[in-house]
Amino acid sequence: MWILLVLGLLWALPVQAVTYYVATTGNDFNAGGPTTEWLTMQKAANTVAAGDTVIVRNGTYSSFTVST
Repeated sequence: MWILLVLGLLWALPVQAVTYYVATTGNDFNAGGPTTEWLTMQKAANTVAAGDTVIVRNGTYSSFTVST
């Protein structure tokens, strides 16, 4: 009975969206934060979840494909 109560409370917890950043000076091994940007939009596409935001800084980026 307690397990059901705990699982119900965990399920009801809100999930917070995350904002990630991509920049031409970034690195895909970075965390994707405002000062630790990713290099490629592909990294962002492979990482983000529904509700997350990706901010792409000014620059010229090579093409990318989304893999599923």
